[in-house]
Amino acid sequence: MGMGMMAKASNRHSCLPDPCEPLDNQGGDGGAAMGKRRLKAAETLAAARGLIIELRFTGFTVRGLAQSCGLSTQALHSRLGSRDAIIAAAINDYSLALYRHGGEAMPQRNAVLSFVHAFADACEAYPEFFRRILPNTYFERSGAQVFERTHAYGTLLIHGGLAAMRRQSRIAESADLRVAATAISTLMGATLLDWARGSIRTAELRRQMLYKVDLLMTGLENR
Repeated sequence: MGMGMMAKASNRHSCLPDPCEPLDNQGGDGGAAMGKRRLKAAETLAAARGLIIELRFTGFTVRGLAQSCGLSTQALHSRLGSRDAIIAAAINDYSLALYRHGGEAMPQRNAVLSFVHAFADACEAYPEFFRRILPNTYFERSGAQVFERTHAYGTLLIHGGLAAMRRQSRIAESADLRVAATAISTLMGATLLDWARGSIRTAELRRQMLYKVDLLMTGLENR
């Protein structure tokens, strides 16, 4: 499966969530600490990410995932929905893990910039995962629903980070957090896409995302 194709993260990124491993996004220690049903769901989403890495976006099928997980296609559709919904859930599961990782690894930074750093780290550590997803979700007709779901979820995470900053009086009360979160999510997505298509070198990805997001957030600051 895709797990064998993924290079191991360097020591610098050793604490990053691995896309091909089950993620305990509800907290706890993972593994045995997870409830049985929650662990199975995490394993299923990890298997989906592994198959996307191995077979690419267009080669991913619900039947293949079902065979990989020892489930029926009917059970997968019942639990997770359509093919596009499953792919989006797998991506969103990883985005949430990165959001949480950023907050835990860089508590001194604001939540949004920590998220940007976590995404840049993940792109350096696991480039195949992102490069086999991003271009398809933007340009393939079959990826439209996946893009809508993942963009909306990314926006939701960023909105949560902005709301936390507002509670800390770091963002003006007059700022429209919904509009700002949508703009930041769009900026991040567009920059990541340019990187995935080879227009931006990996060494430049972090700097470009941080510059664009920080510039936008400057207008939200409480003065």
